[in-house]
Amino acid sequence: MFLCDLVCGDLTPTLLGDCDEVNGDGGNDDSEVDEDLQGASRVVGGIFRGRAVGNAPAFVDLHPETVNAVPQVKGRVILHVDDKSMPYSMPQPVGSDLPSVLDGLVKVYSPIKRQNARMSVMEDGAWTLKGRFLNALRMREHLPWMQDDEGKWSVTLRAEGALSEPASPGGTDSLLPSATVSSEATATGTALQAQLISMLNIPETLTARGRGNDLRLAYAKYRGVLNARSNMQRMKADGTWALGTVSVDTLIELFVSKTVWYTYYKKLFPRVIMHPELVKWMENDPGAKSSYDIWGTEKASYSFQDLKVLLDWLDARSTQKKKEKRKVRDGENRDSSSKKQKWAKSNDDGNISM
Repeated sequence: MFLCDLVCGDLTPTLLGDCDEVNGDGGNDDSEVDEDLQGASRVVGGIFRGRAVGNAPAFVDLHPETVNAVPQVKGRVILHVDDKSMPYSMPQPVGSDLPSVLDGLVKVYSPIKRQNARMSVMEDGAWTLKGRFLNALRMREHLPWMQDDEGKWSVTLRAEGALSEPASPGGTDSLLPSATVSSEATATGTALQAQLISMLNIPETLTARGRGNDLRLAYAKYRGVLNARSNMQRMKADGTWALGTVSVDTLIELFVSKTVWYTYYKKLFPRVIMHPELVKWMENDPGAKSSYDIWGTEKASYSFQDLKVLLDWLDARSTQKKKEKRKVRDGENRDSSSKKQKWAKSNDDGNISM
C-alpha cells in the first residue's frame, strides 16, 4: 500500500490504473476530473513539489525580447598627437583596457601603429609612458577612465612620433578633427625610420633632434650610429634582418643630419677615441676628470670649435710625447750599442794579451 502510493507519485498516467487496482480504488473515475495534470499522475503527493526540471523556463529559453540587456556605457578616448593641434577622439566602451583601446584607435588612425608611436596615458595629472605602440599593445593594463561632473566618461592618451594622415571614413568611429595630409615619400621614409629604431633597439633619447650644444649627447649619437651599423651587419649575418638594403646615411639620419655628421661628427669624434681621459668625460664616467681638468676652463657647454682646439692641443702633446719617448729610446739604444762595442773590444784585447 505504502509502496504503491509512493510509486504513483512519480509514475506516468499509464500505470495509474494498475496502482488503483492494488489500492482498491478501481471504482473511482479520475478521468472525469477537469484538471490538466501537465503529464503528472496527480496534483498532490509527488516528491518534487513542482520543482522538477522543465517546470520553469531557463534563461536560454526566453525570447531575446524578454531579456532585459544591460546597456553598455560608452565614453571617449582622447588622443593627443602633438602639443599644437586639437586632440582627436573616438567612442569606446567604458572600462576597455589598453590593448582594446589601441586596437580601436589603429582602425581609424593607422599612423600610431605604422610609425610605432611612443604611447603614454594620462594618470594623476602626468603622462605615464607605455613604450612604443607594439610594446603597449601587449600590455594587459586597465586604463584610468574618469567621469566628469556631467557623468561623461573619458580616458586620455598621447602618441608621440605618429605622422598625421586622413582618418579612415566610417561613421561615428572616425577620429575628429581631420588630420593633415603628408607626402607619400615622407610617410614612407618615416615608417622605415620607425622600423629601424624598433629593430635596432635605438634609445629614444638619441633620436631627438635639437639645437643644443651638448657634446656628450653628440658623442652618444656618434656611438649610437656605430652600434646601429654593427647590429645591422650582425643581423644580416645571422639571417634575422628583414628590411633589405639600408644605407649608412639612412642610419645616420636616425640620429643627426648628414651635414652635421660629415662636418663635425666624422672629423672630430674618431680623434676623441685616441684620448682615454677625454672619452671618460664624454661618457660621463664617474671616474672621469673634471671639466676644468679636461678643458682647462669651466663652461656651461662646449662647442665643436672648443673640441677641435682641445683635440689639436692633445694631438700635438701626444705627438711631442711620442717624439720624446722615441728620442729617449734611440738614446738608450745608442748607449746599449756603445756598451756592447766596448765590451766586445775589451774581450778582444783580453784574448790578444793572453
